[in-house]
Amino acid sequence: MRSGDEFREIFNLKYNNINSGIAPGLNDYEISLFLTEAQKEVIENFYSGTTKGYTFEQLEKIRKNLSVITKEDYKSNPNIGTPESLRFQKFNRWKINLDTMSEGKVWRVLHEYAYLKVPEGDCMYDTAINIKPVRHNELNKILQNPFRQPSRYTVLRLDIDGSHELISKETLRTYHYRYIEFPYPIILIDLKDSAFRIANGLPEDEEYPLRIEGKFAPVDINNICVFDSYMEDIIIDRAVELATVGYKENSLQTQLITNLRKE
Repeated sequence: MRSGDEFREIFNLKYNNINSGIAPGLNDYEISLFLTEAQKEVIENFYSGTTKGYTFEQLEKIRKNLSVITKEDYKSNPNIGTPESLRFQKFNRWKINLDTMSEGKVWRVLHEYAYLKVPEGDCMYDTAINIKPVRHNELNKILQNPFRQPSRYTVLRLDIDGSHELISKETLRTYHYRYIEFPYPIILIDLKDSAFRIANGLPEDEEYPLRIEGKFAPVDINNICVFDSYMEDIIIDRAVELATVGYKENSLQTQLITNLRKE
């Protein structure tokens, strides 16, 4: 894991080499924006298989790289919630808030299951119930089909309002899910730092003038990324590409405007 200074030095070296040193320099806030956007793209591409042609679960190397942001959580009674007063036909509805035990937010759910609220002697007490994601426009057809509707062995799940809506035939005891955590932004420095604010013409008395995804400082300035150097290099390379594309697009737009004025 690299520090903010190391990220900055590597980024600037690659950025200047690609652009032959003629591109305008970027401040720490701008570099942090590109790094954060690159991090999201790299994780998404690894997860979906866009980068290497393998999805998250198909290649050991990808699983290991993303394991640091692969988490697990569960909701147990009474935190799982109470069936809403509105009965969904003859099924129970549960709305599960995906707030987790840590500060991280759920980005991609990898695996989920539930346990029924039955006596300990019941054969279903320790049986994990499958969760089946369904589309909203298919729900009515599914509920009218006795072979597809919820049963003791299957719970339906819809995504709504940042939460999971579960539709079950039985009362649920616990709901478990493993997920990829939304990554913390890569921020090179504390954006409230007075020296940085003065250097960039920001008022010293303005509170928290700059934020990246709601954050203004790294968790640890000496380790600003949770990934190893392999992933960090990929993220930096992608950030340099994004910054270079932005520079070239701006240069082209400026040239077009200049040409139009000449005409």
